[in-house]
Amino acid sequence: MRRQLAAVVGGVLLALASRPTPRADAIDVSLAGRPLELTGWVLLRQTIKTDEATPSERTLEQLWLRSKYSPAPWLSLDATINFQNGGPATKETRFGLYSYRAVFQSVSPAVIFEEAFAEIALGATEVRVGMQKFAWGKLDRVQAVDVLNVERYSDPFLLDEDERKIGVPAIQGSQSLPTAEWMPEEARLTIAWIPQYFPYWFPLPGERWYPPAGTPPTTFSVPALMTTVPVGFQVVNSPAPGFQLGNSGYAARASAFAAGVDYALYYYHGFDNRPAFRLTAEAAGEPLPAPPFVADVSATTRLSPVFRKIDLWGADAAYAWGDFTIRAELAFVSGRPFSRDIRFLISSPSQLAPAIEAALREIARGNSPTPVALPPAFAGSAGLHGVVQYFWPVISSPFPSTICRQSTTSPSQSSAASQ
Repeated sequence: MRRQLAAVVGGVLLALASRPTPRADAIDVSLAGRPLELTGWVLLRQTIKTDEATPSERTLEQLWLRSKYSPAPWLSLDATINFQNGGPATKETRFGLYSYRAVFQSVSPAVIFEEAFAEIALGATEVRVGMQKFAWGKLDRVQAVDVLNVERYSDPFLLDEDERKIGVPAIQGSQSLPTAEWMPEEARLTIAWIPQYFPYWFPLPGERWYPPAGTPPTTFSVPALMTTVPVGFQVVNSPAPGFQLGNSGYAARASAFAAGVDYALYYYHGFDNRPAFRLTAEAAGEPLPAPPFVADVSATTRLSPVFRKIDLWGADAAYAWGDFTIRAELAFVSGRPFSRDIRFLISSPSQLAPAIEAALREIARGNSPTPVALPPAFAGSAGLHGVVQYFWPVISSPFPSTICRQSTTSPSQSSAASQ
């Protein structure tokens, strides 16, 4: 059934992609006398392996569809959906919808609801309610202050920034401040409330973009037994934070223009958008009446996500200086967990000797399996994050690109950039 569905989806995408001009097209129609805009684009990506050691990846097929309807001059309804098949998801466990409550998952073919929101525009006031993506910050690839959306890490390098983002349910309000002598130009205040946290999506072990640092060794030396024991490994989803007021996030952005500088100040409180994990281990074996008192010892490690709240204070600025454009971002983050290399957590027998001896004593008493205390897989701290970029003027070519990926702007990019 899954293969048949994948074949049907792939056939439809291939037929759509065979059009002579690979670009996003918009169809303007009317519904009940009001404008309805329909936009769509197709992506086909084939990966050619030059090294057999590279993990496999299937042909990626994506169909993005976006609709925008304005039932009233002050109201618009916007929705974006993504049909996807193949790509790095080679360990797919099912097909259908991606879950917004699980981190480790591989779904193909898949349907992803990217955005769905209503926007109210009343003069200098704008309100957006629904599932949406934010585009805060002024840099192109790494934004220190853009933390309201988590990302999908199944394809972290070949997807655009907005395509990697996962829409979150939010209420966003923006107000352009009135002009005054003491007020800078284009002053604007934006406040956002995120009532429900959606976790990031992470690939499964064995898929192309699962990081080697997330896989512990397969064996471990136990000096007390004068042997090595096999170490199994599993990834386990932890329950995501539930829907309650204490788990909601909120953010504010104040922007303005003065002395040729376009700048903004930021604050965010809520769950971190970066991944962090906890590694746990347990040992099992058979008790013996005589030394070494245990036999057939093995170990199992489990990697599970953790969700921590952070506080972020940040700023960004952009300034045009002759032929240069200088853009910068700076953020101070408190409470962010920084993940460690999992491979080194269980690689030192001397460091783990007390925990291993305690586990062996429990096995000898007949308590099998028993947990093994490991060092923390992450460290929480406060840190300063800053990025500066310098840009030459961009020269545009009048000739259309022949690569679909480079010549196409996704519907969700247009939506996020409008914020």
